[in-house]
Amino acid sequence: MLLAPDSVLVFADARWEIYIPLILAQYAVFLHLLAYYSLVVRWGALAFAIGTLILLEACLSPFLQIMYLFFHYTIGETGIIMPAFYLSLLSCFLLQFLITGRLHRIATEE
Repeated sequence: MLLAPDSVLVFADARWEIYIPLILAQYAVFLHLLAYYSLVVRWGALAFAIGTLILLEACLSPFLQIMYLFFHYTIGETGIIMPAFYLSLLSCFLLQFLITGRLHRIATEE
């Protein structure tokens, strides 16, 4: 017995497997943003984290599309995922420093 309709199986192609690391990296960025905003604001950290992630995605998508147009023939379709993955990891790294700085500041206040 098959529980998934054919239209879902069409989208579950092997090409979607290359997006899994990028999706996980974006989720890690979201969690880091949520942790940082929960240290900064009293209420609304989840809303700020969602809004910031949407704003960052909207601002960085044209940059990634331009890179895709320039390097489409040299690195292929999967090559555009790597700059987005590296930007996500870089933002997680920077958010780690912001979180630790905020934690040190909170610890010295008390």
